[in-house]
Amino acid sequence: MSIQRFARVAVLSTAVAFLIPSAGLALSTFSVNGGQLTTVQFVDPSGTPVPCPIGGNVSCLAAPAPINGGTLTLDVVGNQLVSMAFQINGPATLNLGGVHGYSSVQFSNASFQTNGPSAVTPLGGGNFNFGPATGTVTTDLVLNPTSGPAIVVNGASFASAPSGTIFTSGNGLNLSLQGVDLGQVCDPTNPKQCLFVKADFNLTATAAIPEPTAALTFGIGALLVAAGAKRRQASRA
Repeated sequence: MSIQRFARVAVLSTAVAFLIPSAGLALSTFSVNGGQLTTVQFVDPSGTPVPCPIGGNVSCLAAPAPINGGTLTLDVVGNQLVSMAFQINGPATLNLGGVHGYSSVQFSNASFQTNGPSAVTPLGGGNFNFGPATGTVTTDLVLNPTSGPAIVVNGASFASAPSGTIFTSGNGLNLSLQGVDLGQVCDPTNPKQCLFVKADFNLTATAAIPEPTAALTFGIGALLVAAGAKRRQASRA
């Protein structure tokens, strides 16, 4: 194959790829632009929910904490949540009401990062279930006992495997994530007596997609270049 012919074929292939609608959009990376930590609940070692000491039986969180950013990559053809990461600068406070001798715990600079892809189950209409999505939570903690000085733990790390749901619409995405591990609160006199802290999140994200007009213009331009090369080759012959 001559260099001119090879170049023409390459240009034509590129043009066709840009002219096919939705080509290459199966794998999309979304940028988190909103959301919050909505609920924090205790569970015992068996996984049974424990009513919050104060604030009713729904959440021990003093106030919702905003999500400050993150990314999510979704493969809707391979049915995979490829990766997910987000962070909460905080601080956010949990009211413990004296459980195991603590009045409250405050966390800040918290982040969640998946360790690798996890399967998603398409439900139709842009809806998916997923999980468990194994990952790691990293956060700074300040535990406030009912008496005595605060206990500061920086860079605490916990393995977590939450589940959730995803809804996609256009270039937007809504995600609900349940059961993210934020750590544990143990009885100082009996370290085997612990309650585990589980959190739920809601977040929204948008994906950057190619501008249709720009892609079409590029494709037409590439076709014209290829046609011009063909005419010049014919005239030389």
